[in-house]
Amino acid sequence: MDRIAKVDKIFKQMANLLPMIYDKEVDDEFKRTHFLVGPNKDEILCAEESEAEAIANLFDQLYGEGVCNTGYYDPIEDERNGELDAYSGLYYVTIA
Repeated sequence: MDRIAKVDKIFKQMANLLPMIYDKEVDDEFKRTHFLVGPNKDEILCAEESEAEAIANLFDQLYGEGVCNTGYYDPIEDERNGELDAYSGLYYVTIA
């Protein structure tokens, strides 16, 4: 198994262990203290930018190249666009 496939597997295994954003126990307080995943398990979510950057840096090192994307679901912009949802206010990490 090549390096990329191995790291893909690690990312998927990690995502499978994390609570999903729509689980019953996930409220605003829970979001502030836990990593989460979306229903597709293709992104890791967290409340702190530094945490998202740390995960992205880890996976970039494991992949051996910059393949992670990070971003923020801005609640102000979401509200302005009528798109407030469970993701608003969270940072995310995805693999490109």
